[in-house]
Amino acid sequence: MSKSAKNAKGKSGSSGKVQAKASPAAEAKMSTNSKMEKFKAWWENLSFVGRILSLIVVAVLGLGPISGWVHSWWTHRQPGFDQRAVDAITLGGTRDSLEKALDREPVSVIRRDIEAGGTTLRDELYVLDTLYIEAFISDNDDVVALTFTSRTDDEMTVGRHYVYNPATGNAEKDVPWLILGKTTFVEAERSTNGLRAMGGGCGAHILNYYEVAGFQGASFNNYAFGVTTAGKLKEGTKICDYTELIDSQPLSESNRREELVSLRDVSDDFLDGTQPLRAQEKINTATISVPGVEIVQEMLAIHPDTAGVSSP
Repeated sequence: MSKSAKNAKGKSGSSGKVQAKASPAAEAKMSTNSKMEKFKAWWENLSFVGRILSLIVVAVLGLGPISGWVHSWWTHRQPGFDQRAVDAITLGGTRDSLEKALDREPVSVIRRDIEAGGTTLRDELYVLDTLYIEAFISDNDDVVALTFTSRTDDEMTVGRHYVYNPATGNAEKDVPWLILGKTTFVEAERSTNGLRAMGGGCGAHILNYYEVAGFQGASFNNYAFGVTTAGKLKEGTKICDYTELIDSQPLSESNRREELVSLRDVSDDFLDGTQPLRAQEKINTATISVPGVEIVQEMLAIHPDTAGVSSP
């Protein structure tokens, strides 16, 4: 065999053929496969505790954006997030400030032509994990009233007393008094200057009952509170068993979407006769309006059908 032939055989190996050099892509693939095999062997040799610690390190150092998203998603699903959002709302503020506090936009406009004290309002619905929030907004984009309705069993504070703080010289929100899922009708009434109206109705698939507090004065908000199947009811409600509380005519099932609660005056006999029930029944909805804006029937709660459309 000639010298050149021997050299060719030495270069080509036993096959006698010259091997072509791998492309950059193929070399990268082989390198990746090699690294994966090494990682697999390393992972299989790790103890259980070692694997957990490794995952924590990766989550902290390598998956920051993902872990941040997970944290944001989880936080937004906690009742504490919704409570902080409600506490940040400024009644009488702008629509923009409301959306900033809630960190979301409305899902729908329920009504556009609500008349309240000579002002035309529109009713925009916001949906949180624990609450429906209806915002009643003027033509100037001011939020003049809000209705909160429970979606879950979580207790949510929607009304706080303003208490004078001598250290600052200001009146500050301090004492929760209107808590959905906890406050009873009697407790709510005691924190107002009495009731001016009440009303409600029961149908086969609907329950609404509300009490509207008397005028609180030129410098104080106005309040209404109630129970409704638009929200999450506490088990065992007996509102529909008391004819003193509800209309003699049940709500129509055919046109109940348009039907409003018929409000009537509150008498001493009513308060005396319903005291035991009202001391037990816990509210799941409340409406608050700014001074000078009367609470009207359209503010009292979203309709169960509307709530159902927006449910997750």
